[in-house]
Amino acid sequence: PRLVDFKKSGDKLVEYVGAEQEVIIPDGIVKIGMNAFRGKDIVKVIIPTSVTIIDEGAFEDCAKLIEVNFKPSSHLKEIMPYAFFKCVELKKINLPTGAKISSVAFVGCDKLVR
Repeated sequence: PRLVDFKKSGDKLVEYVGAEQEVIIPDGIVKIGMNAFRGKDIVKVIIPTSVTIIDEGAFEDCAKLIEVNFKPSSHLKEIMPYAFFKCVELKKINLPTGAKISSVAFVGCDKLVR
């Protein structure tokens, strides 16, 4: 994806407006904002080390999302409630150690195995 595929506010990703199914979030993004990818037809997302927060509903209803890949040495601090709500096809995610993950971050992700 090109940088124009993202609406940003400072270092916050506000909305993904691209059409790619495999998305690489740009380096320098610190926060993935509320509903930034909600309902998008993405299949895979790669999250850079710069991201520290994934906000509420950031990937909600991404029904085709299968894989979430955090780059090694991620600085992720928190995944907020319902961040991946109803990502019904999500099967693979490499969660960084030490991040605070809401107990309801992955509600409706029935194919996700820990």
